[in-house]
Amino acid sequence: MATARWVACHDHRVPSRRFWKTDTLTVELDSDDETLTFSGLDTGGWSGTSEYEYSVSVRAADLRTALGVDAAADLGDVLCGRAEEIIQAGESRWLAALGLEPTVRTWSSYPD
Repeated sequence: MATARWVACHDHRVPSRRFWKTDTLTVELDSDDETLTFSGLDTGGWSGTSEYEYSVSVRAADLRTALGVDAAADLGDVLCGRAEEIIQAGESRWLAALGLEPTVRTWSSYPD
C-alpha cells in the first residue's frame, strides 16, 4: 500500500481541504455551517471499477456533538488529526459508529 499523506489546510477561509492522499485515493473535506462532506476519488480498482467517486455527508452540528467538539474548534482540524483512523474504518462506517446516519452517494466507471 502506498504511504498515506494528509495535509490539514491552514487557510480557514477555504471551505475545502485535502484530507487524505495516496497514489490511488484522494479525499477532500468540504464543510459549511450546516454540512460536512468527505468527497473521495479512488482509482485503485475498488470492486472492479476503474474509477470510484463517493461523498459521505453528515450534519456538522451532529458530528460536533458526537465528538464533544465545541463551536469554537475547527472541526476540520479535529478530523484531520484522526484521518488515519477514519480512512481505515471507512468514512461512513466511522460516522455510523458515532451513532450518526451519513448520506452516501457513489459513482463508478468500469474498464472497457
